[in-house]
Amino acid sequence: MNRPLIKPQNPRRKKGKEKIDIAQELQQLLKEGELTDGKLQFPDWGITIYPRIFETTEISAGIELNVSSAMWDRDMFERVVGIGGTKKDAIGSAPDAFTLSCWTA
Repeated sequence: MNRPLIKPQNPRRKKGKEKIDIAQELQQLLKEGELTDGKLQFPDWGITIYPRIFETTEISAGIELNVSSAMWDRDMFERVVGIGGTKKDAIGSAPDAFTLSCWTA
């Protein structure tokens, strides 16, 4: 069975900062997924996505996504960047880049 290259992590919460769950943001785009413990599972497709925020600035966010399936001989690893007027907007736009790059290819 495949093990993810990256483990789902939540960004460390700083006082006065809003905590953003990237798995939940991704699930809003990919509604077929089931959100469990920071990962997004797609039973019908046999895949699991482990998203993680790896870098943020005031207007950009980098997201790492590890996509695994028992049917594959290796995991797929994707990095995407979102840009927005605020950090929250940037984090919210990063999953759009992932869906555009992977699901329309």
